[in-house]
Amino acid sequence: QNKWMERARTANSVARLGGLVFNQFAEFINGVVHVGVGRTLAGVGNIPRLRSEILALARGEKVDNPLLGSIEQWGGAQFGTDSYKLVFPFDHPDHAYATYGRDNVTALDRVLRGASHAQTKLSLWRAVHAAQERGMAEQIIAKLGHYVRSGTEDVALAQMGFGPDVVQALRRSHAFEWSGGRLVGFDITKIEDVAVAEQVAQGVHRGVKQIIQGTFIGEQGKWAHDDFLKTLAQFRTFGITAAEKQWARQRNTRGFATALGLLLGSMSVAAPIYMARVYLSSIGREDQEAYLDRRLSTMAITRATLNYVASAGLAGDFLDAVTALAPDRVREIVGDPTGGRSGGNTTVIGNLVAPAAGYVDDIYGALQNLDSPEKAARVLPFSRLPWLLPVLNALGD
Repeated sequence: QNKWMERARTANSVARLGGLVFNQFAEFINGVVHVGVGRTLAGVGNIPRLRSEILALARGEKVDNPLLGSIEQWGGAQFGTDSYKLVFPFDHPDHAYATYGRDNVTALDRVLRGASHAQTKLSLWRAVHAAQERGMAEQIIAKLGHYVRSGTEDVALAQMGFGPDVVQALRRSHAFEWSGGRLVGFDITKIEDVAVAEQVAQGVHRGVKQIIQGTFIGEQGKWAHDDFLKTLAQFRTFGITAAEKQWARQRNTRGFATALGLLLGSMSVAAPIYMARVYLSSIGREDQEAYLDRRLSTMAITRATLNYVASAGLAGDFLDAVTALAPDRVREIVGDPTGGRSGGNTTVIGNLVAPAAGYVDDIYGALQNLDSPEKAARVLPFSRLPWLLPVLNALGD
């Protein structure tokens, strides 16, 4: 492990990912494919209750959740509390122990870790991500209960690990509690076969990571473990994981035409989220009207929404490569980079690969223009927080 590479990536994340909550909210779109429109909307509507449960669990309090309570007590893992109990919400926790030991955590490391943790809270990313995971876990149980009761099969549930044997065992166990045709509870301890109970618990956790995209130890490649490759692929890990967990899986199980239709539908749902983000970013700009015209053109919206839907896989990253390598005329057609890459370095080094190196170049550029407070402020930590952008825009006016 290279500590300086780790520090560079963390600093770059703190400066670039303040608006990540918009992309994260778009992850709800994946729920439509896996648990249905109605259950996904129910998950969105339950955010206030889910957040209160997560905060209570983080404080060590007991929460009465009839669908998830038995799984959490039986398995020991709580849904939606990872980012409240880990110090590296924007990084994989397995990096922490190899890079930072008790004897070599410096003041700089503490500052970077603290800034990263603070940004997850200030940007609302942590609140949204945690509620999504807990909400989708509930909806997976709800959908599983209805399919067990009806005796039908479902591709999405099967991919989570709920095969025919598990469904039959659940039907015999009476683990689901019903009231007037409505699922009101689930008790995993009523499953007599411990191996089946383990499959159910693992299936729910697996399903959550399929919907609210995440990874497990052992399923990642070198790009997720090697420091050099992690630095090169920073901000690309979402697309790399999505290519396997979303696009490839949907294409292989539902066919190319259906997968493409799901992608186009997801992009249309993500468009309003992107448009809201663009408007917030335009507040306080001297060229607000021109900025909105440029960012809300048909091509710009189409280009940007590829970075908001997981089923796009690496399509958005491919266009970023085109943007970095092609002439300015092509960049005008396909649009500027979006998300964490927007507003920063747009060269090959800094956009296509090694975004942290581009951040260093942006800092150097700001030092050459100290008479412009706006340029200096935009390379500082937290500079992409949505509620701070109008202030930064005003500095450039």
